[in-house]
Amino acid sequence: MMMTISTFCVLYRNEADHVMLSVLMTYSLTVQSDTISSVRCLMQIEAKMVNAERCLSLLEVPQERKQDMQYLTEFKADENWPS
Repeated sequence: MMMTISTFCVLYRNEADHVMLSVLMTYSLTVQSDTISSVRCLMQIEAKMVNAERCLSLLEVPQERKQDMQYLTEFKADENWPS
């Protein structure tokens, strides 16, 4: 995109207004930096969603499920403990 706009500015430098060409170049640089920032933001969102997905996948591990830990509710401590 930058190459196309630069070529356009060079080819029409004598026919177009110089102020408009400089504004076009400036805005094209702004669009480029905004695109890079948007991509970085999307990458961070994706990384955070992967972290959430990994946390949720831990619930599927058999030893982490609540119904597999019934022995904890069946265990009864001695009344004198700790004495």
